[in-house]
Amino acid sequence: MPLKTPSFWYKQDCWQTKILRPFAHIYGYISKKRMTKRPSYAANSKVICIGNLTAGGSGKTPTAIAIAKLVNNPSTVFLTRGYGGTIKTPEIVSAEHSADETGDEALLLSRIAPTLISRDRVEGAKLAEQHHAKLIIMDDGLQNPKLFKDIRLCVIDGPTAFGNMECIPAGPLRQPLATGLIHADAFIIIGDIDKKIEALLPKAAPRFEATIKAAPDILPDEYKLHQYVAFCGIAHPHKFINTLDEINANVVKTRAFSDHHKYTVKEMSALASFAERLDARLITTEKDFVRIPEGPWIDKIDVLPVRLRFKDENQVMAFLARHLAGEL
Repeated sequence: MPLKTPSFWYKQDCWQTKILRPFAHIYGYISKKRMTKRPSYAANSKVICIGNLTAGGSGKTPTAIAIAKLVNNPSTVFLTRGYGGTIKTPEIVSAEHSADETGDEALLLSRIAPTLISRDRVEGAKLAEQHHAKLIIMDDGLQNPKLFKDIRLCVIDGPTAFGNMECIPAGPLRQPLATGLIHADAFIIIGDIDKKIEALLPKAAPRFEATIKAAPDILPDEYKLHQYVAFCGIAHPHKFINTLDEINANVVKTRAFSDHHKYTVKEMSALASFAERLDARLITTEKDFVRIPEGPWIDKIDVLPVRLRFKDENQVMAFLARHLAGEL
């Protein structure tokens, strides 16, 4: 069951970190050893892997969508593990699937391009080849060494970066930082990043600046007239609240759940009743909305989408073109 992101991951010298550090060293050693393996399969399709070095919340899915739109290749497919879903074998996401089956990210990706779910990335790539894909965009997978990647893009959330720079469970890193950095061909930095952190990145690797902003035009025209109870189940819920502040939404109460939380009928009924008592509407993220069960509360929820924008799209496109000759 997904848990809330520990706050001590983003603090220095906490007692929790000190206690968990021996386990982090074991986790880091295993991860580092795993990354020494050579890829066992190279797909006929070009593969762009969009991943990160930390557990959750960096902006991989909005980045994957932005890259797909930028490339604009009709033979593009997304490949994702389907985190949080129940599907265990390679499968194409369809309109009949639910978030319980595919996970929330796969449903969002499938609105942009055909999306494949596969816990085994090699088998997922083979399925993509069967459907004549020319370009595979992997949402996550930097820590998976089995499938060869033509481009490895590491997404970094500027404000949170690498947290306390400790491996799970003492910190957010999915592998030792030095190991992770050398397995990226370029870095996408979302938001402002500390200069000391940026100095850790390999000097030869390109860096592309980006921002994730709300798309309030999707909201009802009168959204500023409403009071809102905001809720979400994402790795860093404060980001959602800050985004609502940026668009001047009138948030009177907030509720945070664990990352990828699967909402129940009981929870949604309680949230809807609470908002009604405050004469407010509910508002949440796109990722959360696909995890909400059907019920009378659906019409009482507004959804705030976010979109990633590159500071210099031409710079990103030139980099991709150098590595994907013939597919752009």
